Amino acid sequence: MALDQQPAVLALASLRLRLGDDIKEFQCAQRMLMRKAVLQDELQWNVIWQGKSVISARLVQRLQRLGGLMGAW
Repeated sequence: MALDQQPAVLALASLRLRLGDDIKEFQCAQRMLMRKAVLQDELQWNVIWQGKSVISARLVQRLQRLGGLMGAW
């Protein structure tokens, strides 16, 4: 591997690791939103929904960065 490719390879590995964590968090939020107790409590539902939206935005950003890094690599 050339030295000029090393930063891109490290960035890809880091993004993939964080992407995996984001996916787990997103799935957890989805499961929480399906709970009957949460569905009956509008405040809890809103808090979880907002958190899920933030995680979703992070996933989109990471996927876009990943695509750009793959093109550069």
